[in-house]
Amino acid sequence: MKSYCLPFITYATEAVSLSVSAVNMLDNCINMALYKIFHVDQEHLLLIREYLNVPFLKSSIEKRRDKFINNMLMMPDYKPVLKAYARGVCGSPE
Repeated sequence: MKSYCLPFITYATEAVSLSVSAVNMLDNCINMALYKIFHVDQEHLLLIREYLNVPFLKSSIEKRRDKFINNMLMMPDYKPVLKAYARGVCGSPE
């Protein structure tokens, strides 16, 4: 699950801006896979995710995005691009 499904589901999520509903949809894919493997209800799915250390995607995507942005900040050629991105996302004029 963690070595095949999660990398496939989270591919390039750090580089795009996902809505809450899109993240929930991806998280639901993980829940459905676990349901098909273990045949349990929603309450037990949460326990299985905890025991298997399968994180919820919201926190995973945030960590991946932070790492991606920090790596981009280390590259001098990308600073203007990131500043333009930040203006677009945050709406703050420069």
